[in-house]
Amino acid sequence: AAREQHDDPNSAACVGEEALLTRPHDQMLWAPLSAGGCALLDACADGHTIADAVQTALTREPEMDLAATLALLLTQGAFTHTEVTEDPT
Repeated sequence: AAREQHDDPNSAACVGEEALLTRPHDQMLWAPLSAGGCALLDACADGHTIADAVQTALTREPEMDLAATLALLLTQGAFTHTEVTEDPT
């Protein structure tokens, strides 16, 4: 009887959560990050321009507060390298 299969009426609802973990100046920081914010960081990590990364983020989360997201990423030290290139147009 102990090995009988029964449906659990109280099944756990697993919901993913996006978070930003940074360590500027040897201090661990944690902040909640929206799906769009994660998409933005992923695009940057893949070498896309910030303009392309923003477009990717807004496609993923059209209602994302872009100003708040960028402020969070900057104040939390999420960007460790920036590169300025000339606009080819």
